[in-house]
Amino acid sequence: MALVAVLTGVGVFLLLKSSGLVAPNGGGAVSSQNRSDNSVRPDFALPDVDGKIHSISEWDGKIVLVNFWATWCPPCRREIPGFIELKKAYADQGFEIVGV
Repeated sequence: MALVAVLTGVGVFLLLKSSGLVAPNGGGAVSSQNRSDNSVRPDFALPDVDGKIHSISEWDGKIVLVNFWATWCPPCRREIPGFIELKKAYADQGFEIVGV
């Protein structure tokens, strides 16, 4: 389980690093205003559990937490109530949570 957590953390770091959200010198996050035009993410769409199609552009201008989880993962299930509280606390500020 610890190996999965480490690999997930490394994957998230590499994703953020390649997206330009982490400064190349390790100096912290780079605001979206400082990113070049060639770093725009592609728009794509995927179905939810009910078959409704959602496009990533639905969340333009919002802060989105993408949570990768599984029903067979007890720690994943334990964190869901915390995510619900986060959503309630920050929904009015454009905060969204997407579970994958």
